Amino acid sequence: MAESIFNYLNPNEFSVYSAGSKSSGMVNKYALGFLDSKRIPTEGLTSKSLEQLPFELKEDDLVVAVCGGAIDDVCPLPNFKAQVLRLILPDPAVPNSSEQESTKFFAEVGNYLYESLPKLLEMLRDNEPLSQINDYFAQAEKPTLA
Repeated sequence: MAESIFNYLNPNEFSVYSAGSKSSGMVNKYALGFLDSKRIPTEGLTSKSLEQLPFELKEDDLVVAVCGGAIDDVCPLPNFKAQVLRLILPDPAVPNSSEQESTKFFAEVGNYLYESLPKLLEMLRDNEPLSQINDYFAQAEKPTLA
């Protein structure tokens, strides 16, 4: 969802790609449902792992880690030179959730991204230090999926 939302809000200024610690092989139907509800294009979306990105991460790249839990266990970041912003959001793909719960969880995380990514764009445009961006998002209220 983050890739699609970021590209929708910022179609040309930054190149944005999404990848997870492992690929499920398909984009989650609840993520697609949320994006459709916001009229955000979904064509061409794929589920991919970090190893499937079409380039090598470099020092001036920014990786936005959105996975939750114990980040180093759930979302291990390989040793690369890119800078890392850790949003640490709960994973909306909660096992054994009902269709209604899954729709709600993806909407909560999707809405957080939709409302928060403009602030990230603003901070990047203003060349805010990564430590300040990390501090801002560490203190921001996050969805709890309750």
